[in-house]
Amino acid sequence: MDSMWEYYRTHSLTLLMWGNARKFVGQTVGDQLMFTEVDQGNGAFVGGKYYVNHPNTQDMLEAKGTLASGNATELAIEAQVAAALNRHIMEDDTQWGAPSSAWYAKGPYNAYAEFWHDHSIDRKAYGFSYDDVADQSSTLVSPTPEHVVLGIGF
Repeated sequence: MDSMWEYYRTHSLTLLMWGNARKFVGQTVGDQLMFTEVDQGNGAFVGGKYYVNHPNTQDMLEAKGTLASGNATELAIEAQVAAALNRHIMEDDTQWGAPSSAWYAKGPYNAYAEFWHDHSIDRKAYGFSYDDVADQSSTLVSPTPEHVVLGIGF
C-alpha cells in the first residue's frame, strides 16, 4: 500500500462512479489520496474534495478504519480503493471497472478472495468487504422464487 500512495504522488487516479455519471481525479497529498470531482456537464456534478487516508493491512483486508470513514461520497470511493488493493489493480485505474486478467495477476493480493472467485458461478463471490465493486455481487434476486437447488462440493 505504501508503494501505491507513493505512486499517486506523481500520477493521477481517475474514478468514474455511479454509472459514469460522476468523475473524480485523485493524487496523494501528505498521507491521503485527495480526490477532486470533475464537472462532466451532465447535471450529476456535486463538486468538492474527498479524502482517503492511508490504510494499514487490516483496513485493506476488512475494509474498515480508514477505508470505512467519511461522508457518503468518501465511503463510495473507499470501497473502490479497498477492492483495487485486494485485487492488486490499484496502480491501473483502467482495470477497476470490470473483471480482467489483471485481477489477482501479481502479488500481493487477497488470495482468499481469488480462491472464492475461482470456485464460484460466473466467478462472482464475496471474498472481502466491498468485493461487489465493479458489479461483482454474487447476490441473486428473484421477485417470485419457486424453489432453490443447492449443490455443495468441488
